[in-house]
Amino acid sequence: MQQIVENGFDVAIILEDDVILAPNFVARLKLVISESQEWPRPFVINLGSASNFYTPASHLKTGKILYRGTKNRNAEAYLLGSQEAALRLKWIAKHKLSDPIDITYNSTDASLGIEIIWTEPPLAEQGSLTGLFQSSLDPKMRSAHVLKFQFPVQKFRRRYLKRWAYAVITKIKSSFNRRSPGKDEK
Repeated sequence: MQQIVENGFDVAIILEDDVILAPNFVARLKLVISESQEWPRPFVINLGSASNFYTPASHLKTGKILYRGTKNRNAEAYLLGSQEAALRLKWIAKHKLSDPIDITYNSTDASLGIEIIWTEPPLAEQGSLTGLFQSSLDPKMRSAHVLKFQFPVQKFRRRYLKRWAYAVITKIKSSFNRRSPGKDEK
């Protein structure tokens, strides 16, 4: 991050060593950077989805790729510029780090006024969480076989099943509201 600040980069991409990029990563990254011009600084754009957090279905809009996030998804792939890097470095210089950096950013970014933005769909995944790579940082020391099963199940549940259930419930409520007579009709 120091080099980002020293060089005054407006945008820089941070990738962990176990990142898995989406097949159309470069084309989608261009869209992300273009759409990001509409957002006020400071912000960090989470490109990945290692933690399998997704934008609620009710917020998704056709042709839009960036959405306000509730927390950092993880640090496998993200964008930030010199303004955000300077804020983070200033905080790090004053505080002792005891948690992994992506967990630290969840609490510090909000206190620093850094907006968290998610891409939908995500442009990357963390290979050590999908079971593709081993991680020495996994406190549970889960096997690759467990991760290869656990990650896609969690992804399906959070990204697809949760959104599908929301759409069905919304449709049922809408249908019920159209059939229910109003106060004046009773």
